[in-house]
Amino acid sequence: MEWFSKLISALKIPLQILLPALWLFSGVMTLLNEDVLIRLSLLEWKTQNGFVFGLIFAITSCLITVYFLYFIKEKLSNSIFKLTLKRKTIKRIFEMNDSELSIILMLYNFPGYSGTLDYNEPIIQGLISTEFYL
Repeated sequence: MEWFSKLISALKIPLQILLPALWLFSGVMTLLNEDVLIRLSLLEWKTQNGFVFGLIFAITSCLITVYFLYFIKEKLSNSIFKLTLKRKTIKRIFEMNDSELSIILMLYNFPGYSGTLDYNEPIIQGLISTEFYL
């Protein structure tokens, strides 16, 4: 099996290509009709290695399913974050005390939305600690 990992590293095949290719190949080898396999001269090879093809097909199907579900979860979480970002920001601004709100408004009124602040002040440190970056 060491030769297989050396072959993959030498070819530098990315996982996004290797995984579907293995899935398609093992699926074709396990699910194709015997007449087609006889024409391709692969029937004897399939009967010798049928268990391996079935195992590869099952493993790659599971991996592709997990990758797909992870992709969907990431897309959904990014969409929900983007949809609720403004609402959460406004809520956090309304929950600030007057001095923190005045600092944010002061920075908003500066040209280019940036100004000079003393980072040693406790109010500025509080804004930084709540991850409301200035």
